Amino acid sequence: MASRNGLNPKIRGLKGVGFNRALPSSFGWGNGIWPDGTNDYLIVPKLIGKIIPPQFTVEYWSKFPDILNDLCGVFRFYGSGNSTIMIARAQKSPMQLQITIAEQGGADYCNIPTDTKKTMIAHSIDMLSGTASFYSPNTPVSVRSYSNLIPKAGTTIENFEFFTPGRFTTSFGNTALDEFRFYKKLITQAGFDTNYNAGSGNNPFETENLMVWFKFEKFEMLDFSELQDGSDMRLGIRDHSGNNYHAQPFNMDTNSASPTYVLKPF
Repeated sequence: MASRNGLNPKIRGLKGVGFNRALPSSFGWGNGIWPDGTNDYLIVPKLIGKIIPPQFTVEYWSKFPDILNDLCGVFRFYGSGNSTIMIARAQKSPMQLQITIAEQGGADYCNIPTDTKKTMIAHSIDMLSGTASFYSPNTPVSVRSYSNLIPKAGTTIENFEFFTPGRFTTSFGNTALDEFRFYKKLITQAGFDTNYNAGSGNNPFETENLMVWFKFEKFEMLDFSELQDGSDMRLGIRDHSGNNYHAQPFNMDTNSASPTYVLKPF
């Protein structure tokens, strides 16, 4: 028996291979998003104007195409005053992702495995201590200190977008993404390792502090309004965090029957 509240027991349906119903695996890649590198991009409009969490983590999986645009945008996150908080870009030679924090020069680097071209990376920023941590698989978390991080970043989100060119990038991105998560807390190395799951991937080990979660499985009509009253319906990518910070596509092929459909197996 199973009980939702301890007072009203319910019979749980039988599941498992013994009853011709295999239990679901803990994770499945499904689709990721594969921008064309010409003019495809996404924005997250409902994040604009929201308060920047004092501590947060960005975590995602990336996969490079056979022909990669050089120094192309993966995602960018600006604070009030249009000041850069975080930019990720892809470099062709050597094949790697580069992450710049708060326009303070230098970058962290994550080399992509040449056998799969796929890896998970994450960055945590502690606005209170002025530090940023960078994670890539099989290496210890590295920490950098930044002066005047809060004054440089501002207090509210100015934009949050994917694949656009601009500061520190030269072209639209064509790096594929999957399982993009934005947490309003710092994630530890143990948490990263759990989500990495020896390269197999895993659902987030916790969801309570998820602010944004894009799985990039399909496009659907979604409500982008603040009140969720059906007054602003648009085609988009669902935010699975429950906060309804959906992503809006621009210039993307959203026809699932098209050979250039932007969502493909990751």
